[in-house]
Amino acid sequence: MKKIKFTFQNLFQSNRFLQIVALTVGLVCWFFVAAYINPDQEAEYMVTVDMADRQDALDQLGLKIIGDSKETVRVNVKGKRFRLSQIEAEDLILRPSMSRIDGPGMYKLALNGENEDLEFLSITPSTISVRLDVYSTKVLPIEAELTGFSVPEGYVGQTQSIAPKSVSISGPDEQLSRIVRCVFRYNLDKPIQKTTTLNGDIVLLDQNGNVVELDDHITTDVKSASLTIPILRIRELPFVIRFLNLPPGIQEDDLEYTLSSSRLEVAVPTDTTDRYTEIPLGYVDMKELEPDSVFVFDVADILPSNFENVRNIENVVVEFKLENIEKKYINVENFQILNQSSDYEITVTTNRLSNVLIYGEKEVLEELTPGDFVAEIDLSTREILPGQFSTGVNIYAPNKSMVWASGDYSVIIHVVEKDQNR
Repeated sequence: MKKIKFTFQNLFQSNRFLQIVALTVGLVCWFFVAAYINPDQEAEYMVTVDMADRQDALDQLGLKIIGDSKETVRVNVKGKRFRLSQIEAEDLILRPSMSRIDGPGMYKLALNGENEDLEFLSITPSTISVRLDVYSTKVLPIEAELTGFSVPEGYVGQTQSIAPKSVSISGPDEQLSRIVRCVFRYNLDKPIQKTTTLNGDIVLLDQNGNVVELDDHITTDVKSASLTIPILRIRELPFVIRFLNLPPGIQEDDLEYTLSSSRLEVAVPTDTTDRYTEIPLGYVDMKELEPDSVFVFDVADILPSNFENVRNIENVVVEFKLENIEKKYINVENFQILNQSSDYEITVTTNRLSNVLIYGEKEVLEELTPGDFVAEIDLSTREILPGQFSTGVNIYAPNKSMVWASGDYSVIIHVVEKDQNR
């Protein structure tokens, strides 16, 4: 094979080499012209301007943007060729002028470019439209509006309760001023005969009763509510009284009395109707009972809180008419100590109780003697300590009927600790 000798003459005679040289020289010349003879160039971009970016400044004025906050504009800029080749539309900074903003209203704000190394030739459109308003909060009570609500005969509805009781509404002042009421609406298709809770949405109304539709600018802290409708059933229950310190030989049926109202018409919760068969008025203490005694019981004090007094009877008067009952004074000397402690020796210091008032049937009183009575000292409910103490007694005639002691009586007892070594 013939060997080819390399020479510069041969190199410059090569078409490929000459093409590479020409391309290189052209690039160098283009760079020189672009950099030194004609360095600037114009370019066009589509830029999105968002007023939400200026919300911090609007907050200082107490204003919020209402509606759309964005607008796309065409921007023509001039700058260095190499710089323009490096930027995108989002690199351009366009700021709305806010110097004219002084309160709520509709504004057209001039747009200004703020890239220092670029000349902004045109911005189309040159303004951005924005609506501004003051944001406020108002609180309205939630009202109930029921359609078809009824209660059957023999039942009664109580005061309804709604939860939550109010709604907090936030939004532009202009829109908030239209909202004057908040209601919970529900349609019932049959009578209610038990306590019922209804759940549903709330609606906002204007002064004409028209529904104000919520949008992105109006917000509420709650969107629904629950309405509880308490229903009571009407019943008629008898009044009854009980007795304290009823002595042996006397039954409750032996004591004759009258009540100003023997029965009470009440409305009771439907789920507890069968649990109540009577209304206890309270207790009559035999120690306070005399032949013509009158006791007054306040009905409001004895009724359960979930009962309703339908007839509004305020009190019941209990009158005792005990025929053939007389009184007598006797002395009691027989003392009995109940529930003594094994650690103490207890004696009664009082010798006798004088002039104890006794009531009873005439025939029984005529035969009574002091020996028929006993004064019981029950220590089960008191603390026992060494020393002398006054303590109450209960006086009975255990073997006699229709006899009782009236009033409170006490004796002195002497307590001595027993010697445990004996």
